[in-house]
Amino acid sequence: MLTPDRSFATLLREVVGSLQSILAAEARLVRAEALAAAPRLKESILFLACGALAGVFTVFFLLLSLLFALAQVLPLWAAALLTAAVSATAAAVTFNSGLRGLKLLQPAFQRTAVSLKDNWEWFKQYTK
Repeated sequence: MLTPDRSFATLLREVVGSLQSILAAEARLVRAEALAAAPRLKESILFLACGALAGVFTVFFLLLSLLFALAQVLPLWAAALLTAAVSATAAAVTFNSGLRGLKLLQPAFQRTAVSLKDNWEWFKQYTK
């Protein structure tokens, strides 16, 4: 409410100052969330890399199994095939673990982005 002590210009200046403070706080929140998520992101990327590496070994051992199976019919190829199966299991577990970690990071960023966008739209609407 306008009082003789506060003019409309003063009131408007205070409102704009408050809005700027809110937007600055939202920006700090986004930065803080990004810094908080960095270790989890690093861990998820590490799991993805380990899964990819295990996948490469899987292909290698499958090819090695095929080579030994075709070259000679001995139990050696069975050992290579078992190694490939173990490697494939490790690849699937680590890759899925990394993907699960990445999926958990997305909702926090989306909520903050939506909040920041809403505040910005409100700010633009009321400062026209």
